[in-house]
Amino acid sequence: MGFHRQIQTTNISSSRLKGWRFDYSEALTEYLNSSFSFSRVLSKNKETGTPLNLTAEYTLKTTITYSKEKHSTHIGWNYMGDRVSRGNELKNYHLINFGYSFQQFFNGTLSLNINNVFDKEYQPEEGYNAMGANASVSYSTTF
Repeated sequence: MGFHRQIQTTNISSSRLKGWRFDYSEALTEYLNSSFSFSRVLSKNKETGTPLNLTAEYTLKTTITYSKEKHSTHIGWNYMGDRVSRGNELKNYHLINFGYSFQQFFNGTLSLNINNVFDKEYQPEEGYNAMGANASVSYSTTF
């Protein structure tokens, strides 16, 4: 026996989004690169003046990548600001992610990613918990 909560959604006739985004990347040394992204978005339902669901006013992402020969590793920090979901305010959250890749592994690239390294509990949407710390391995090739 389980509990199932049904949530009804409706479309709105008119909305407004306006904002900007700033991206910057820089080679710090021969092997070390950094990237930074910051955005601000203002959103609202034009009929009621309330914010749109799941639209954070502020988001921020920064990554440091070390690459040498066939190896590359990166660590990143993501920030998602406060937002509204189904009329309830969801608090901001911060995530740390890590990745490693090895190029020319059997004519392709082998990658390992660890997301949410510190197992932060957060809700990307009201009533839905996000994955805790998780890892993935991938292999890609072209032919």
